[in-house]
Amino acid sequence: MRLKQISTFTANSSFKSLMTSFSLVFFPHFILSLLVPFFIQTENLKVPDYAGERMEYSLKAGAFNVGKLDIEFRNDTMNCPAYIICNARSTGAITIIKNVHYMFDACMDTSTGHAIKSSRIIREGNHYDYDQVRYNRKARSDSALAILATKDTLVISKEAYDILVAFFQFRKNYIHPDLKENSFIRLKTFFVDTPWDLNIRYAGKEAIKTEYGTVTCYKFFPQTMVSHYFKTTEDITIWVTANKSLIPVKFEARMKVATFTADLQNYVLPKK
Repeated sequence: MRLKQISTFTANSSFKSLMTSFSLVFFPHFILSLLVPFFIQTENLKVPDYAGERMEYSLKAGAFNVGKLDIEFRNDTMNCPAYIICNARSTGAITIIKNVHYMFDACMDTSTGHAIKSSRIIREGNHYDYDQVRYNRKARSDSALAILATKDTLVISKEAYDILVAFFQFRKNYIHPDLKENSFIRLKTFFVDTPWDLNIRYAGKEAIKTEYGTVTCYKFFPQTMVSHYFKTTEDITIWVTANKSLIPVKFEARMKVATFTADLQNYVLPKK
């Protein structure tokens, strides 16, 4: 009984790190630019269009269920051409200790494939935090402006994607059958008021067991920083179906405190 209580506490104490990590790919509180052999660069990028798609994941710390994660892509919502929303929340016994809910969203311009604005809401027990960023890509010819909720303005790369938009750009434009094993994909992103170079190594194909049976997937390692969260530079793995749908079916984060996984439980196809 005591062992279970300790394990549950450990999972809860690391839930913030997990949510931060998965919010992406997710998702780069911990992803930094590294010196790498070469990058795949894509020209003539297509604008992601996944209207109607919804992905729901169960989150585990070791063998313990600790939360749920869902990502949805909607079109023409509240005067937004394309609306992307990600919710991550604690479930089960973890909520008795602390109820956690993270929400990230982005409004994407369907003519450019870049975010017009994005926001995040973090609730941890009685703690509440809100942040919003608006993007101006017309004011400067060589860069873009990120206007924060604090009214501060940051100059960022014109190619920088909001992290949620980057997730769909990655699927739409950077994954293809001609990927060479051990090649790197690089995406410039902007997340939690900070620019990040998101570097992802392609590690070949692998067949894994899922809720939908055994599925052949592309395997990717987003580069992680050795820190109090991670031991190595490849402690996160993403599996994406090796078909035209390119569905992320599993994520794994091997943190120092525990190994966290997100497994796809329900999938709704985009509308055609």
